[in-house]
Amino acid sequence: MEILAPAGTYEAFEAAIRSGADAVYAGGNLFGARAYAGNFDEETMIRAIREAHLYGRKLYLTVNTLIKEREMKERLYSFLKPFYENGLDAVLVQDLGALAFIREQFPDLAIHASTQMSVAGALGAGFLKQYGVERVVPARELSLAEIRKMKEETGLEIECFVQGALCYSYSGQCLFSSMLGGRSGNRGQCAQPCRLKYQAEGQKKPSCILSLKDIMALEDLPDLIEAGVDSFKIEGRMKKPEYVSETVRVYRKYTDLYLKKGRAGYQVSEEDKQRLMDLYNRGGSCRGYYHVQNGPEMLTPDRSNHAGIHSACVERQKGRSLLAKALVPLQKGDVLEISPKENVTLGQDVKKGGQFQLLVAKGTTVRPRTILARVRNERLIQEIQERIRTAEVRRPVQAKAMFCMDEPSKLILKSGSFSVRVEGSSPQAAKKQAVDRARVERQLRKMGNTPFQIESLEMEMEDGIFIPMQVVNELRRTAAERLEEEILKQYKRSCKRVPMVEQEEIQGESLISREGQKNVLSVLVETKNQLRVAARSEDVRRIYVESHLAAAMCSNQEEREEIQRLYEESKIPWYIVLPHIFRERAKRLLDSRWKAICEVPWKGALVRNVESLAYLQKKKAGKTRFVRTIICIH
Repeated sequence: MEILAPAGTYEAFEAAIRSGADAVYAGGNLFGARAYAGNFDEETMIRAIREAHLYGRKLYLTVNTLIKEREMKERLYSFLKPFYENGLDAVLVQDLGALAFIREQFPDLAIHASTQMSVAGALGAGFLKQYGVERVVPARELSLAEIRKMKEETGLEIECFVQGALCYSYSGQCLFSSMLGGRSGNRGQCAQPCRLKYQAEGQKKPSCILSLKDIMALEDLPDLIEAGVDSFKIEGRMKKPEYVSETVRVYRKYTDLYLKKGRAGYQVSEEDKQRLMDLYNRGGSCRGYYHVQNGPEMLTPDRSNHAGIHSACVERQKGRSLLAKALVPLQKGDVLEISPKENVTLGQDVKKGGQFQLLVAKGTTVRPRTILARVRNERLIQEIQERIRTAEVRRPVQAKAMFCMDEPSKLILKSGSFSVRVEGSSPQAAKKQAVDRARVERQLRKMGNTPFQIESLEMEMEDGIFIPMQVVNELRRTAAERLEEEILKQYKRSCKRVPMVEQEEIQGESLISREGQKNVLSVLVETKNQLRVAARSEDVRRIYVESHLAAAMCSNQEEREEIQRLYEESKIPWYIVLPHIFRERAKRLLDSRWKAICEVPWKGALVRNVESLAYLQKKKAGKTRFVRTIICIH
């Protein structure tokens, strides 16, 4: 099982590697869905790729925004080329055009379908498999049964979110940020308007009615593993290294626990849950959509930022002084939230149940029995920082050294299938005191800042010889450097020369008016009344009919006769519009009315996702009068 960690900064990348992540995903300075994360410049990304490989880990690059035609031609190739040449393991992609471009220009680079692609079923996953996608990150709204079916029917690698933020909308489908402020989530610039407060009809005051709690799927790891999930993904490229480190540690711990002991020995401790909640939570956590479809328990209406954990209860206030009782052990440096605008840092340790005083700002009033949340656990943060600083991450190496009179000194280092052999100066007969065997061994084991650790050392040393420690040290340094080169060499690739690209814009059928041409009015209809008006309007030149309306109007003979009559009256092209999200319910509805739907002489179909396109292919719609044109939009 792969534990996949986020890295918005290089410090977070190092924290993930040192805490047990098998792979890390990060963004560069272009095309990433988290444009406001730290992200990596070219030099830093190459450094991360090399470091990941030296420790036997992987690095995935996010290229998961929609990409404009000009960007594809002018920037995508040059952006990816240095990472590809240095062994980048995979790219996460949303844009189908980018997928085709990368497959053509970088044929050895694994492509993962980002959750931004909104893959909602086995149909869509199977479609992407035809075009070289090796892994799918399904829409986060899918159930465990849908994920299992996707794995069984396609055999693709499946990567699922287990920890971190959830969006109110399907990823890749939300236009909220773009509509409100011109910052498009599909261009990596989401302003998170769903985290703000709104007032709905009937509400007395505004609340965060669109903000979801973070997912914490520790309890569901056995189900996900048995469903065929290959990678557990932690969300959080905007999070700090401490958060990344602890989430990786916890998910590594419980994944290994299940793999070792199975369901019978699987139990999640409350302490580990509490540690994760202490680091970040939005008013609690939820288990995502794996076992539920929707529900108010997934929302966090009171607030959308870190809520901390309940830590103290106010007993009384006198002036600016609060007397409170600790609900959990508190430490010096902990931060308690008095109000959304006021925090207080503790100056002493307090045992659970102990009383303590807090000094609040002038004018602040806190009622008795008010619960205060701890929004920073200082001891936990320091513990994680110390673990990151002192963690030993080394690649095990087997070594063999040979020191014989008048023969070159030799050192062989092996790591897995990689092996290097170096030679140095020859030992000489000792004039006074022979070299100490134990000292030579100690020097050879000092791997210093290299990524290696001597796991076993076999040494052949002739008696009565002398060799300077400088020679031993140089032998070790040279061997370690060459082993690094040998390991990284396997990841090196070369790019074919990028072809010259025509600068003209792609030409195609367009409804945009040109000089001397009349404006064309197209209408998308969702109700029967809308269809009647559009069909009888002299100004409308094209009608798009939502599939649920088409299915409803094909439910009986009377409805079918009306839709046929309207079509004949309109004398203009009709297009059937498949759903924004195409899951099993949509498929069952269309299947049940498919024959009747096909009786309408549609000019074509408009599809909004790969599932719909795959569905039409499966129905061989393009080979019948049903569909002669397929228009794809996002």
